[in-house]
Amino acid sequence: VETLEIEGLDIEDSMINSLSGLSKLAFLDIVSPQITDASMSVLIPKLSSITFLRVNDAGSEKIGMKTLDAIAGEARKRQPQPIEFVYTETSTIDAESRKTMLPDNLTVAQRNSAHLVSFPGSTPRGF
Repeated sequence: VETLEIEGLDIEDSMINSLSGLSKLAFLDIVSPQITDASMSVLIPKLSSITFLRVNDAGSEKIGMKTLDAIAGEARKRQPQPIEFVYTETSTIDAESRKTMLPDNLTVAQRNSAHLVSFPGSTPRGF
């Protein structure tokens, strides 16, 4: 599995770890009010092929700076491989405060679309 879009399921932290076995997963788009910053920050280093990550905590405000730090750490390890991280406005991420510390190969963006038209290597577009 290289591309995984999970929406409409209440994926809990206990289920997140099962994604770590997807060694070829490059594109992950996950929407769930149950996922937390802690589980995502543990999962990200286990996804050795990730190049795109969108996390939508669906208004729960559970995704925050640990997730950003984890994806930034992975991007540093894999330079110059481009990596994109997208989060929604409900996340408690202040990317602006970390802007100067983010690696050049990491693109961080806030997008509020609930649905994306996307595929690996593309620029996701909400509709």
